[in-house]
Amino acid sequence: MPRWPYFDKPGVGSAHSLAKGGVLTQGINATMHTGTHCDAPRHVMEYEF
Repeated sequence: MPRWPYFDKPGVGSAHSLAKGGVLTQGINATMHTGTHCDAPRHVMEYEF
């Protein structure tokens, strides 16, 4: 996924694991705009994809 070069890469990490705590909890680290404009060219171009 394209991103601005000064933004950190999105990531997924485990907070808890089944082996240690009996539940699997994961967190997502991303900027608020990550993934929200995958169709960005469509906003400014007249032709169809």
